[in-house]
Amino acid sequence: MKKLKATALVILAAAIAAASLSGCGIIRRVLDPQPETVVQTVYVTQEPTTAQPTTVEATTEAPTTAEPTTAAPTPKYSTESNGSAVLVDNEKYHDSYLGITFTVPKWVGNAYAVSKKANGNYILGFYEKTNYDYGVNHGMAGFGMMFEVFTAPDESSGDHIDYPAGSVTVDGTKYYLTYFKPTDVRFDPSLADNYQSVYKLQKDYFLSGVVDKDKHYVPSAVKNALNLKSE
Repeated sequence: MKKLKATALVILAAAIAAASLSGCGIIRRVLDPQPETVVQTVYVTQEPTTAQPTTVEATTEAPTTAEPTTAAPTPKYSTESNGSAVLVDNEKYHDSYLGITFTVPKWVGNAYAVSKKANGNYILGFYEKTNYDYGVNHGMAGFGMMFEVFTAPDESSGDHIDYPAGSVTVDGTKYYLTYFKPTDVRFDPSLADNYQSVYKLQKDYFLSGVVDKDKHYVPSAVKNALNLKSE
């Protein structure tokens, strides 16, 4: 029996020696239990993509059935302006608030009408165009003024600058009209001729004013008043 075991041990030793020389993986795994690292290369093949052609369907627009536009009527007075100043382009200038129509044929294209409210009073003024523009461009207000007419709660006594001009009723309230003419220089020397040619008409043009019937115009009884006409 002992002889048999000895023989077996000899055979095993010979097998181990042979395996170590041949590099057998089984024996190495027995002797060295660390797992082997297997490197695997994977090749990925991507199929070429074929873009599908984009098809755009033709669009069909419905025929336009809109009515042809009609041009707006030409306004009676020009919309050309410089700020709040509107160019006079008709020999009859009508102010709807005061209800007064002034006849100013020589001022057509040469004068602005400016209306505004100040301290609760309505003011309408006429200005020579080139001097007004010059004043606006140089920061000098009031250049080119020829006359103003404005409403006031009391009647002017008349002092050669302000003149009473009767009264009107606007929205149920009675207002006294005052005519004002400038006494200082209201023009640039280079534009003096332009100013003088239209300023000389200012009093006559103010007195051409006719007041609408619904404004219930009442002339002033003051001696030096400059009264207007009424319908």
